[in-house]
This record gives sequence, structure tokens and C-alpha cells, in this order.
Amino acid sequence: MGESAKKDTSNAPEIGAVMADGTIYAGLSPNTGRPMFAAPADAPLTLNFKAAAKYAKELHIGDKNDFRVPTPEELDVLFHNRDRGALKGTFNTSGNMYTGGMYGTSKDYYHTHIFVQRFLDGQKSANFLRTQAASIRCVR
Repeated sequence: MGESAKKDTSNAPEIGAVMADGTIYAGLSPNTGRPMFAAPADAPLTLNFKAAAKYAKELHIGDKNDFRVPTPEELDVLFHNRDRGALKGTFNTSGNMYTGGMYGTSKDYYHTHIFVQRFLDGQKSANFLRTQAASIRCVR
């Protein structure tokens, strides 16, 4: 990326800062280059791919209702910033693939599997069935 194409982040809030609407600034989305804000907590239950999309669509925090399940690249930003500010201690780091230690993304793999990431150590996988339940942290 050329110097002129870089985003100006001089006015960006500090990663982990709580915004007035209750969301948490999580960094720039690598997909859009725009500020990304995370819900302050995971969905209350682990959810499969279809249920996660429905949950995100129905989520309202403050006056915001444009939440979605993160892309694999956005989830990686959340992983790398998981110990910063108000994000610290809010992710499931149990490491257990079947009790929520894996976080789901909005991207499927061959229409039967999804991309997931374990927040204990950052391990990524595409070998997770769309019907399996994963932890979900919505972003906007």
C-alpha cells in the first residue's frame, strides 16, 4: 500500500475504549479500512452459522443496530486486541473447541464449514461445520 493510500488514524480512539453507545473500539477493519466497533460481550449462547447471522441482525446496543458476524480477518483483529482496554477478559479463552472456545465468522468454506478462530492461542480452522455452535462476538 502506498504512503498516500494509508488511512489517517490520528483521530481514532484508543483500542479498547468504550464508546458513548456502549460498543468498544476494536481497531480498523482490514476488509473496509474503517473503524470497527465490537459488542461489549459475546452472544449469551454459542450459535451455529445461521443462528449467529440472525442474532447479529437483531442485536441493538445503544442506538446502533447494524451489527454483523465478523469476517475471518476482522476476527483476527479482535484476537490480537483481546487484552486491550475494555476488551480484556471478555473473550472465551477456554481453548475447548466444543464449549465456546472457538469464535465463528461470517465466511463459510465450501458451504458446509465455516472459518473459526480459537482465542486461547489464535489457532484458525476451516474444519468447523456450519451446524456446530461457536462463540460469537458481533461487530459493526
